[in-house]
Amino acid sequence: LFFCVLMVQFQFEFQPSIKSVNIEEDENGVFLGGSSGNSSLITEPSWCYRLWPASIIVSQFMEKKTELVRNSKIVLEMGAGTGLCSLVASRLGAETVIATDLKKSIPLLYRNCLKNNYGGLFYKLEHPDEERTEESVCRCADGHILQPFTTSSDEYCCNVCESEIDQDCYSCRECNFDCCLNCVQIVANRQLNLLPTWYSALLSAYCIDVATIGEDGGNEVELKSSVIVQQLDWTSEGDAAAVVATMVPRLASPAREDNNVPIEMMIVASDVSYNPSAVIAFLACVDRLTAQLAARMAEMLPPITVSASLLLAHHERSTVTTKLLQEEIQHRNWVILEERKECLPVEWGIDVTDWVHRRKYNTETG
Repeated sequence: LFFCVLMVQFQFEFQPSIKSVNIEEDENGVFLGGSSGNSSLITEPSWCYRLWPASIIVSQFMEKKTELVRNSKIVLEMGAGTGLCSLVASRLGAETVIATDLKKSIPLLYRNCLKNNYGGLFYKLEHPDEERTEESVCRCADGHILQPFTTSSDEYCCNVCESEIDQDCYSCRECNFDCCLNCVQIVANRQLNLLPTWYSALLSAYCIDVATIGEDGGNEVELKSSVIVQQLDWTSEGDAAAVVATMVPRLASPAREDNNVPIEMMIVASDVSYNPSAVIAFLACVDRLTAQLAARMAEMLPPITVSASLLLAHHERSTVTTKLLQEEIQHRNWVILEERKECLPVEWGIDVTDWVHRRKYNTETG
């Protein structure tokens, strides 16, 4: 399995609103603070439900380099978030796009695919200890049912609407997820249209009947899907194996006359290298995916060679993180095909939204 990397580095000005996440880092590349004293606002659930400017950089790059997308048998997006890059890749002519992220990201990611008329594939989001219930039950981002809770300080805020919590709320202490009484009442009244899109999508995912992908990698219906939504935790061997199982039949079909010519695929990621831990986890997952894929393709008769490219947009928040990323890429002996540094000034919620609307990509950020 040959491997090369296309890395787009960029810097941009970010002007967060009162309810946005503060993305400053310390000297070790660790995120600092936020817009509230409650740390849960920073860790849950903000990041994966926002349209980050890095996605714009990757999408613009693919628009300028459409041949990279069209020549790829598969485009795999890691950390897809709201799914913009995956939708753009499919719109530009990619044969198959696999959009992956953590379990909590899947409902909104799947909904955006549906809004753009893509069938998609969907895993049931059931926690092992939880039963599927009506939409009128509040859950945390990982699917646990929330329980009544009384706060011990005034530093709590609602992870759904981001308003301050006086004292009583519903909470999942395992996941540090809190919901104010107003949002609880909205859910109880089944007025999901009054909730942020990501949360209404999350609640719906636990009560509607959705298709489940089999472990064997898919049937005829799945092979016809242009955008596939699939869960991928970078630390999970099982998730990586499931994604590889989805890719193998699509890379091997239809049979080709000359198997000596590598089949091209592309891995896309934007703003996933946000601190040292994320850099290590992300690249380790790339290594795991490519190693498993190479082993599976080598078992084919005759064996099939895959040439993979990585298109990565890295936001330079700290020199520590950037240096680590560069060292890890050099350590892997990946060939740098192209590297560019860009400055993208962004006024949050204006430039980003306008860029998406002008291209008619229908994504919701909640």
